[in-house]
Amino acid sequence: MSIRIQRIQSNEAGPFDAGSGRNRAHITVPASVGFSDLENSNIVFRMQMNISNGTASNKLPAYIAQPHADSTGDSFVSEPVRVGGCQALIRDGRATSSEFGLLSEMRDQNVISANLDHFEDYWACHAVKEAYNGGGAMPTQYPNNPSLIVDSPFLRPSRPKTVNTQEANGSQLIEAEVRCPLKHVDRIADGNRQFPNIATGDITYRINLEDTRAVCALSNDVEYTEFDDTTPSSNQVGTDLAPLRYVYSGGNTSPNENGLVSGVNKDMCPFYVDMPVLCKYEVSGVAGPDNDTVNKITKLKVTTDGRIEIVLETPLTAAANATNVELSLYVDDNATVSYQINDLFLELHTLNLTPQQTETASNALKSMSIPWLEHRLIKKVLVSTSDYAESLHVDAGCSNIAVITPFNNRLVSSYDNAQEYRWSVDGNYITNRSIDVGPNISSTGQGNRNSIHKHFLQKYFGNIGKQLQSFEDVYADYAVALGNGNIESDNHNIYPLVMPMLPSDVIVNFQLTSDTNMTTKEIYYMMSFPRTLNFSNGRLVR
Repeated sequence: MSIRIQRIQSNEAGPFDAGSGRNRAHITVPASVGFSDLENSNIVFRMQMNISNGTASNKLPAYIAQPHADSTGDSFVSEPVRVGGCQALIRDGRATSSEFGLLSEMRDQNVISANLDHFEDYWACHAVKEAYNGGGAMPTQYPNNPSLIVDSPFLRPSRPKTVNTQEANGSQLIEAEVRCPLKHVDRIADGNRQFPNIATGDITYRINLEDTRAVCALSNDVEYTEFDDTTPSSNQVGTDLAPLRYVYSGGNTSPNENGLVSGVNKDMCPFYVDMPVLCKYEVSGVAGPDNDTVNKITKLKVTTDGRIEIVLETPLTAAANATNVELSLYVDDNATVSYQINDLFLELHTLNLTPQQTETASNALKSMSIPWLEHRLIKKVLVSTSDYAESLHVDAGCSNIAVITPFNNRLVSSYDNAQEYRWSVDGNYITNRSIDVGPNISSTGQGNRNSIHKHFLQKYFGNIGKQLQSFEDVYADYAVALGNGNIESDNHNIYPLVMPMLPSDVIVNFQLTSDTNMTTKEIYYMMSFPRTLNFSNGRLVR
């Protein structure tokens, strides 16, 4: 058996974007493909990012990520939050058979996946996958990233290729292909590597793209300070005759030369041609005449003495040596970024079977079942309160419930100062007391005792056939006090209910309490229902 990859174009032509109303696509897979590996198949977006950066250069790293926001609704486009990459572009997904009707459907799947998928991989795995699918996050969540600017597939940066050769070619915003696993459109694709398309008829995948929530962000405005003092030429620095000179680390004197730039580590250079920068410097101990101004890098050069020489578009005025030089990536307060999908198609992995394998597969279809997990979503509203409670009617067959609490028009769930939660089923509490939740450490050393919550997280993911690899985390770091927006928002947290598969309908009650009022927002109740596709005599019989 071998694998053949087919690219199936969407029925609609691009471009697709959030602003034009063109946000729906359909892809039809003919039954003649035979058998397919749905788990490794992908929806592919050939897309670009449209960026405005005030009057400064728009050559900025852009990501498919949620801009960080606080409970008041203020959003920060230069503070990306991980959402799992390009899956965030797909709001709703549906798979329909030409012969058997609806097979699977998901609403607001990008909210569900942005939070649940966070727990199923280590941070390092997230970093690798998002480099592949256009995602990004805070640089503190990428500990092995030397430049502190996460690479973006939508920017082709121009940097020195050899030592002692000046680079002046401009950087480019480019079109890139990013891939989203098919499971984000069709739940049956999750874990299914041998799907009999031949027995289900033509399948049409319907994709509704996200057009309300912000799913694009720009790089952080990272600051770099390791510059040599610069002697001016004609009372100017940042010119060809008096370039700014940057080194990776200030501790570069012999015999410790680990901070020097060389042909080996030049690719770690955090700067690139056309990079918009905010310049700060001092002359004779006071702020320079052009201090705190926006500029652009036009030339870069790695020197033989271990420095990166930087030439600016507009030289900085300096009557004496320029000291305490600082450059930071400049992102305007009113900068915007949006996606534009120029082409959308399915990259389907089909199985090339030998005649003997085809016969064996056909015999298996005489009586076969394919298990899959249905996600069913109910949305409620939490009106600002410190003591929230909601009762739900849950159908028979449900095995798990996860509550996701993002701020309005957001993807990533937040604590929002919640302290504890509790579940009951038909009036019977699942635990003998409320379960503490929230950060377990802060800058003051205080935290929440959340070990029971973590235990239920582990049981929840085990119950849906997944392995828990990470817990919820804070947006930036824990160096803030409890209650601070950077520790209470954008955590990817969920509130799990684990129970045996229900034999009959029940009433479930969820309680969530906090010390202060939580923000008014939508709450997502995601219910899991184990399902099977049943085949008999070579045809799907549900």
